[in-house]
Amino acid sequence: MQTKVLIIGIDGGCWSVLNAAMDQGYMPHLAKMVASGASGILKSTIPAITPAAWSSFQTGMNPGANGIYNFHRWDKTKRKGVLVNSSFLPATIWDIASDAGKRVSVLNVPMTYPPRKINGCMVTGILTPSIESEFTYPPGFKKTLLDAVPDYQILNLKKADQQLKDKLLEPFVQQMVKNIDCRARAARFIIDNQKPDLFMVHFQASDIIQHGLWGYMDPDHSLYDPDKQRYLFENFYKPLDSRIKQVCQKFTRVSQQDYLRSEERRVGK
Repeated sequence: MQTKVLIIGIDGGCWSVLNAAMDQGYMPHLAKMVASGASGILKSTIPAITPAAWSSFQTGMNPGANGIYNFHRWDKTKRKGVLVNSSFLPATIWDIASDAGKRVSVLNVPMTYPPRKINGCMVTGILTPSIESEFTYPPGFKKTLLDAVPDYQILNLKKADQQLKDKLLEPFVQQMVKNIDCRARAARFIIDNQKPDLFMVHFQASDIIQHGLWGYMDPDHSLYDPDKQRYLFENFYKPLDSRIKQVCQKFTRVSQQDYLRSEERRVGK
């Protein structure tokens, strides 16, 4: 049976939060995965920020080798800082797998805008300007995706930040759940539509939640509030676990169906 690979990114998914959510029964699927697999604490990049970390993840190179340290990079020609993007990166895991003949699908991974040409489809992640931009490869896949998931979102960091400043906890959490829900529906659609050998979906909202509400969840923090921690576990981390389970189940079913079809064709010969 041909091996197929599913990667799920839980951005900012530190064990101090996830372990607490699992121990209290809010993330049973993740708990099952941890119990049946291998897990551990990884060292991040230096500096430990989004563009550096996710560039290193995709290239297998540290920031000193791939040149991405921050959200901006000095352009010697223009003599000014420019916003980093995927064009600055050397070959990524998506490029390498595509060149090896594997069918690849990538959804919402940071540092993928503008989308690269791969053997499959790419839907870009954070730093994508808006839903109006050309954020998919092939370009025509944008309409296909939006027809299937009309409420698909590009995460709006400014809107999320304003809700936090206004101390609107419930609307903020609800917006983050809507974000992970549309992301999971898009993931399931892509799995069905593309049947990839290698697929990754990235959930950014977990990082936004923790940036804004870390104090409520950390017992050592002065803002720690067990009631608010339970609220976040129940109303964000539990739905996140459910969406991860849906994606895993869809990927497993489609992979098994592909294997059975390939066996039928082989036997038929």
